[in-house]
Amino acid sequence: MGGEFRYDTGSFPGGATYGIASAGYIGGAANFGGSNLDDPLAVDGINFGLIAADPTFNPNGGLAHEPLIRSSVLFTLTGVQGP
Repeated sequence: MGGEFRYDTGSFPGGATYGIASAGYIGGAANFGGSNLDDPLAVDGINFGLIAADPTFNPNGGLAHEPLIRSSVLFTLTGVQGP
């Protein structure tokens, strides 16, 4: 799934200076390595966006056929400096 995500530093919402995104919140190409698992080419669009853990959440319309992650995702970073 690494080809769908990007890690970057900068100035992000909420005062964050480090971030990981798949839905275009962080611009640029995916940099975790790996394949583009679902078009459009990452990092662009909702593909693999994180949604609520609420079991009653029922994606509809444009989200009904998108790959989404429910509740949480774990990234293990090595060689990355941060606070």
